[in-house]
Amino acid sequence: MKRIVVTGGSGFIGTHFIALYRSAYDEMANIDFKPPMLNEQADLWHDIDLLDYEKLESFLLAFQPTHILHLAARTDLDEKKSIAGYAANIDGVRNLLKAGKKVQALERVVIASSMLVCKVGHIPQSSHEYSPGNLYAKSKVETELITRHASMPCTWTIVRPTTIWGPYHHGLKNGFFTILQKKIYFHPGKNECLKSYGYVKNTAYQIQEIFNSAKEKVHKKTIYLADEPIKLHEWVNAFSERLIGKKAYSLPYPLMKCAAVCGDIAEVIIGKKMPMNTFRLKNMTTDNVVNTSHIKNLCPSLPYSQEDGVEETCLWLQNCNREM
Repeated sequence: MKRIVVTGGSGFIGTHFIALYRSAYDEMANIDFKPPMLNEQADLWHDIDLLDYEKLESFLLAFQPTHILHLAARTDLDEKKSIAGYAANIDGVRNLLKAGKKVQALERVVIASSMLVCKVGHIPQSSHEYSPGNLYAKSKVETELITRHASMPCTWTIVRPTTIWGPYHHGLKNGFFTILQKKIYFHPGKNECLKSYGYVKNTAYQIQEIFNSAKEKVHKKTIYLADEPIKLHEWVNAFSERLIGKKAYSLPYPLMKCAAVCGDIAEVIIGKKMPMNTFRLKNMTTDNVVNTSHIKNLCPSLPYSQEDGVEETCLWLQNCNREM
């Protein structure tokens, strides 16, 4: 019997993992304090906050999962004052692993961290090298350290998703895709920046392959999740041509820099996010290609191409627009 608990299964990656691999397990449960995005996943949902240790432990001991996929996290970058704002990424992980150690049936655990444990452009030489650039990233460093020191009596793996995209990513829908569809997206010059991105269904596939892999290939490993590197402007133009019928506009870098600085100032004055700021501009112009050799060894080929992902995402966006 294979029984899996997905924490944060109501989120972006979790929704896809459940949809794709529900039939691969005899029993599946989603524990999340938010209801699922899809009605067909409502029967799997259990309203549990990882910060409520007693409720979490009681559920895990009763369910006796053989597998745990930990995706639950606070993922925004908005917290500026204290890492305590990311308690879910620290105390939540600690609670999950503490309770998990009491589950006799538990065989496999996959813990989701983030590529942001290292700043954009910094390629670490080992999985223990960090350079977090914000409080969210620091909280994910804590996620990893807690996992490594938990002495879990089962096979465990840390995964670092890169920039994952696809249907049901409402942050991208309300941000990048809205700006693109309104024709107010501008790409910085002729920048050829390379990025490690991942289509969400490929990410779900990679996670499932980690669960399926031999213990010696994944135990105590830290693995980046990404597709083949993409040229950012080509990825943007694939969406632009599909959604508005032409390539995205570009502006000289000095003008983009001015817009970014103005965005920073506006954010301080009015307290709201701007479409452009220096953080976003740096992200748009800095190469960030991570080491994916480990996941490539486990998954030599991926089931979805970039073209597949763009088409499926655009169909979802169009459905969202019709429902508005």
